[in-house]
Amino acid sequence: GIAADRFGKGMIILLGFFLFAIVYFGFAVARDAAAIWALFGLYGLFMGLTDGTQKAFLATIIPPDFKATGFGIYYSAVGLAMFPASLIGGWLWDHVSPSATFYYGAITAVFSSILFMVFMATTRKAVQRQEKNA
Repeated sequence: GIAADRFGKGMIILLGFFLFAIVYFGFAVARDAAAIWALFGLYGLFMGLTDGTQKAFLATIIPPDFKATGFGIYYSAVGLAMFPASLIGGWLWDHVSPSATFYYGAITAVFSSILFMVFMATTRKAVQRQEKNA
């Protein structure tokens, strides 16, 4: 929360996504218990960076009259996305290797980071246009 207030919610979410990618890549290549425990610590840092910050970020971009609807749509999309992600992850684990599941998660996190950067840039431009026209 403090970091998001200081550096911006979007930047902290982006940092969290990249940290997630690093952690999942680490899980894919980790071969000893110490590395796995360290990665779980970093995963906790990812959760600390992103969980509350994502909710606060959503609250700033959803129009005031549509907060409940906006949060409902967001969490519905997240829930629906978890189903195919779990199917793909399980298939990779069973048919390729456990490491493939973590590589998939890392690659997905990198793509999510890129999409989030595009979203932040287009949102920033839209806000600037609105402010200029107001």
